[in-house]
Amino acid sequence: MVDLPKHWGAYLRLQDELSRRSRLDDATWGYENGLNRLLDSIFDGDQPSQIEIDRARAAGERRNRYQARLRALHISTDEPDDPHTDLIVVETRQTLEHIKNSVANMDWELLRDVAAGYEYAELAVRRQASQGNLRARVLRLRRSMLSHAA
Repeated sequence: MVDLPKHWGAYLRLQDELSRRSRLDDATWGYENGLNRLLDSIFDGDQPSQIEIDRARAAGERRNRYQARLRALHISTDEPDDPHTDLIVVETRQTLEHIKNSVANMDWELLRDVAAGYEYAELAVRRQASQGNLRARVLRLRRSMLSHAA
């Protein structure tokens, strides 16, 4: 049998633990985050310690709990009593379409990814840019959109 490098062994252990879970919950997303941390480190040529992997798992769990609270706070499943709700939805879609048409395709994709909850670190690797550069770009785009809306 072939000996796998240490990080692949850790990856297999996390996969095994994840496969034993029967529910999709915060811990499941924590395992996914740990797996992602391992894969990122493998491609970066890094060797994370078990503590770093555990931190990534815990961070993934916390992030999922936080995002669940935000969804519960901002997304209502109740039927709205406001008769203008359909109009608001149409106006919002039109505004988004206007924004999409007024920015470059790369900027639209960046705004969409940030809105979807991707971390700047992940986006920086994917776009081969620094996190600070992406944050500044998003800030400028948001300010630009506000000036157009006013």
